[in-house]
Amino acid sequence: MLKIVISAGHGKFVSGAIGIINEVTEARRVVKRVSELLNNNGAKAIEFYEDIAKTQKDNVNNIINFHNRQDRDLDVSVHFNSSAGTTTAPIGVEVLYKSLNPYSFQMAQRLSTSISFYGELKNRGAKPRADLGFLNSCTKNPVLIEVCFVNSTSDVNAYNKNFEQICKGIAEVLLDKEISEREDEDMLNDLIASGYTENEIKSALIDLMNVRRNGGDPNHWTIDGAKYLAGRANLDIPNDYAEYAKQPITRGILGAIIRKMETPPPLENPPNN
Repeated sequence: MLKIVISAGHGKFVSGAIGIINEVTEARRVVKRVSELLNNNGAKAIEFYEDIAKTQKDNVNNIINFHNRQDRDLDVSVHFNSSAGTTTAPIGVEVLYKSLNPYSFQMAQRLSTSISFYGELKNRGAKPRADLGFLNSCTKNPVLIEVCFVNSTSDVNAYNKNFEQICKGIAEVLLDKEISEREDEDMLNDLIASGYTENEIKSALIDLMNVRRNGGDPNHWTIDGAKYLAGRANLDIPNDYAEYAKQPITRGILGAIIRKMETPPPLENPPNN
């Protein structure tokens, strides 16, 4: 089994970058979600959040020592970046790796590309660093992820919008495989088995796609799995919806379809009160 130690940068008493969002808070969110995805897909994630140190030196040493005490295959640290002032311009994601480590270099390249794609962030790429304690002292091909810049409104908006997909993109690179959505397949099978006709499912799907295309709230559901859903239900979805089917389906859209189908249609001529 693949074993990955993944830690959040900085600590409870040692602040990281603070801008539109707080680095320590968000790094912990990412570590928690990525760990869940790793553990649910055949790997063992060992999380670490540094809550004791009062100095930067002790903080970094505690993180390094925890990593090196574990039986693991890979060391990952999650951070957020910052630069001077607040800007509306996109700055992007980068992943740091230990100089002269070809495996870490390849991992950093793939992580940066994946986060950039799923997060709609500028790709700053893999960057070698020879001056960071985490990269120099951790012994299992360490990489340090800088998810985005906390002082860029463009970056922060993209991060907040695409949080789940960013975490999934990180997990897929670490696992070196696509994460299957088995629960989604089970829900769809249940939906079909419940007796809904293909036309009913297709109608619900297209209605939701229209809401998505017209600016519906993507936090309530996603339409990015339209091709997958259509294929599972043997439906013929119009080609012009293909652009809304770029990422794997999530439980959200299936839940939305089920809720739509369980809601009685409105009366064409409501009775007068």
